[in-house]
Amino acid sequence: MFQRPIAQLLVYYFHRYKAYASDPGVQGEQTPGRICLRLALNNAFSRLALPPLDNSDTFVTAEGGKPYLLRSGEDKFFGFNMSVSGDHLAVGVTDYGSIGVDIEARSIPRKKTSLEAVMIYYFQDDERLFVLDASQDEEEFLWRFLRIWTRKEAAVKCQGKSIGSHGMLVNGMEDYWIDEESGTSVAIQDVSFPGAPRLQASVALQSGALQSGGSPRPMIIDGDDLRL
Repeated sequence: MFQRPIAQLLVYYFHRYKAYASDPGVQGEQTPGRICLRLALNNAFSRLALPPLDNSDTFVTAEGGKPYLLRSGEDKFFGFNMSVSGDHLAVGVTDYGSIGVDIEARSIPRKKTSLEAVMIYYFQDDERLFVLDASQDEEEFLWRFLRIWTRKEAAVKCQGKSIGSHGMLVNGMEDYWIDEESGTSVAIQDVSFPGAPRLQASVALQSGALQSGGSPRPMIIDGDDLRL
């Protein structure tokens, strides 16, 4: 048995956060991006019944450049990750290792030829076949492409790496990825939001050491619908 990790994924209307964060009266010495981050994290902590951020909380950077949040009151690190696509902003928070989040709005126009070119460089053979099998259905083709893409992105972001260098190593059709460089396994999960049915979302969480049977620990994610 293992202790249930805290893992929360929330999605918001990005343009409202951006408008608030761009207000000169709000900014002070903070950048709009940092303000958006703090707002999103505070909403996530509220959902987890944790106190909001204060000046004693510190953002730290691990080896490799991935940021974490050290909460003085909790005396532990929280992993977090954000993703923006179209009108939406998603934030994932966990107290269990690291988390990666990726969202893609299917409403954004994309050329099929461009997606096919991306697959050549970043998709494994079975992933390409999975997507190309829906070539006659434009909507299904896009859904399959974005499902694989967001799962790859979430996995590499969870490890603080880039899709450019590690995208081909992750198979988006699998529910976990073993990062041989670090020796850790990453569980990958699709997340749906009823309030945003055309938003493709995936989240990845470090699942720690493999169980005796060789399978990764299951991931438990609390998803939430759109919050303003």
